[in-house]
Amino acid sequence: MKKIKKVGKGATATIYLLADHRPFSTFLPSSFLWKRSKPTNAVLAVKRFHPPQHESNTLFGQRLYKEFKLTQLSSHHHVVTVFELLKDRRGRWCIIMEYCHGGDVLTILQQISLTNDAMDCIFKQLLRGMAHLHSLGIAHRDIKPDNLLMTRQGILKITDFGVAHQIIKKEKEVVVCQGLCGSMPYWPPELFTSVEYYDGLAMDVWSAAITFYCLLYTQIPFLQATTQDPHYASFLHQHSSFNSWSALNRCDPSLQHCILSMLDPDPNLRWSIPQCLDSPWIQNIHTCYDHPTALVHHHHFT
Repeated sequence: MKKIKKVGKGATATIYLLADHRPFSTFLPSSFLWKRSKPTNAVLAVKRFHPPQHESNTLFGQRLYKEFKLTQLSSHHHVVTVFELLKDRRGRWCIIMEYCHGGDVLTILQQISLTNDAMDCIFKQLLRGMAHLHSLGIAHRDIKPDNLLMTRQGILKITDFGVAHQIIKKEKEVVVCQGLCGSMPYWPPELFTSVEYYDGLAMDVWSAAITFYCLLYTQIPFLQATTQDPHYASFLHQHSSFNSWSALNRCDPSLQHCILSMLDPDPNLRWSIPQCLDSPWIQNIHTCYDHPTALVHHHHFT
């Protein structure tokens, strides 16, 4: 296997683009090997994890194995595909995954000024991917622009299932979760009052709405969803008193209604992803692949 170049580096891993997908002879399979068939002409990447500092390499590998089995179960047009989990010759955990040329949405927002149509397209794709996950009883629990990848064609892929939680049997579409995870600016208010039991699907809905705000303004609306944050206190007053939010005043009323319903402070009243997809605003969004021959809008990811 030949690595072309390093294309990304974070706190936990470094990503390299692969020149081809011949057998991965430079890697030694571990006891936690996981494989799936690889497409003939796909561009692939290897994500090499840095040695874990606070847990053993074995436990880290077990956690990765669980994550990738969950990714396999979640196979979908809007979920990134992972092909292999293995170790390199130095014992470092690696995954082989599809390469998304567009990069992550956070970086895109920092480099490109998106049109309203492109924002709406990205958001509808996110909701479609989340609808698939939620139908399987999977709560991602870390929805944010950093964990959304884009292909060169503008197709969104949800990635990073490290803190995802799944239940086999669902009751009233509630996925009961425990413990803090993800990123604080994307947490719903219920996580600040009780972390013992909360609905992971409702958490995802809130995080998706905050993600849309990021698409719109390229920043987060508040640091934490508690009244200690003056920006959230202002939002809460507007939401509860007037069912409005000044940040959305210039937006279409159907958009405002959908986002405000996703940001209901009461998780029992918060819209589900299917309700969002059924909203007039989302129904009227044409994604770039729904009408491939129509000049709806263009994504510029190279």
